[in-house]
Amino acid sequence: MKSSRIQVGFDISKKKLDMCILERDGEVVLRHRSFPNSLEGYPAIKQSLLTTLAGEADYQGVDIGGESTGYYW
Repeated sequence: MKSSRIQVGFDISKKKLDMCILERDGEVVLRHRSFPNSLEGYPAIKQSLLTTLAGEADYQGVDIGGESTGYYW
């Protein structure tokens, strides 16, 4: 049985955002996707999240965490 929430992690750098999506138990939903850290990349991130969640009606929420380095720290 899937959890009611999904876990999304971001690694944030100056040029890109790396994203991974997991179940609460650690099962991988989306292993890795990389997006430009730009105005063009943000809608792509949103669409990827919506597409991933669209087929999973039992997800009732999203927990998002990020790791920043360098300037963003």
